[in-house]
Amino acid sequence: MSSLCWLPLLALLLIVDWCDSTLFDASSATRNLTASPIVMVETSKHAGFRKSLPACAVGCVMTGDVGAWTRGSADVWVERIPGSRTKYPGKKCHEHQLRALVSMESDANYPLIRPQAAKHAGFDLTSSTRADSDVPLTYATGRVDYLAAPLPFANKTRGGRAMAAAFISNCKPQERLDVMRMLRKHGVTVDSYGSCHHSKDIPGDARNTRSRAAKLQLQRQYLFTLSFENSRARDYVTEKLFDALAVGSVPIYLGADNVGDFAPTENVDESIVRVSEFESVADLAQSIRRLARDEAAYGRLLSWKGAPIRAGLRRVLELNTPSGSNCRLCIAASRRIGGN
Repeated sequence: MSSLCWLPLLALLLIVDWCDSTLFDASSATRNLTASPIVMVETSKHAGFRKSLPACAVGCVMTGDVGAWTRGSADVWVERIPGSRTKYPGKKCHEHQLRALVSMESDANYPLIRPQAAKHAGFDLTSSTRADSDVPLTYATGRVDYLAAPLPFANKTRGGRAMAAAFISNCKPQERLDVMRMLRKHGVTVDSYGSCHHSKDIPGDARNTRSRAAKLQLQRQYLFTLSFENSRARDYVTEKLFDALAVGSVPIYLGADNVGDFAPTENVDESIVRVSEFESVADLAQSIRRLARDEAAYGRLLSWKGAPIRAGLRRVLELNTPSGSNCRLCIAASRRIGGN
């Protein structure tokens, strides 16, 4: 027999090998996720990476084995923006495989993150800070006490300390640097600990620990924090806001226009000073200087710490489940695939 006669059979064998694990995955209407857990290929990890999520409500395994996808034994291909090492293979083995796009970045910088754009690009699931993503994410951490009492006003104003602290080290976004410069020009003193417009070094004890706790301890000593995001995008609210709220340093916020959805008060202006609410930076600076002299008015911006956290901040804190965001992505995938 001519060797050419073997070519169709060889092609068939290659197809079967590509999707050799789909015979049982794709055929059943439901699936026992304890016996056959959701397998997610984490493309930002090395090939030998494998981790199960025992605390998850559904069986879930993360792996760096790209071959699990090409063999059809993986259910979800996870791409992170930025961070994924491996290019998507270009096709699915069967209809139950899902592509997921995960990112903590701003959709102003990465438009593909927007759910409709991601779906149009072939993604089945999205996970980002966007509230309308399939698995919303948050920078708010549940590991701090947001209702902890702030330092007294007198402690924050003694010893010639600046009115505000800034921790900005990405100097490419120009708007926030312009606002900081103009605030200084109009009499608002700022200790800038980041590399952008740097004016003050982090104390040695805090710098040497390299811990977030040390940074928060430093931040809480200031009346205000310049909580300036790297872009303006809906729902893109980062630790720049949440850290300031947690330590009781009133945030001067520049970023998402719907920041009120994340505030600890029904009226956002009772806890956050929004740059967007002022006609000019000069007007903003005047308001900040007034608050820095008026203990009672300043204190009202922190009075929420004596009451239960309202729905906005509470909603995002509830996203911090003990099982984590990967588990929530697995659960979302299981609902699409059909399992129990």
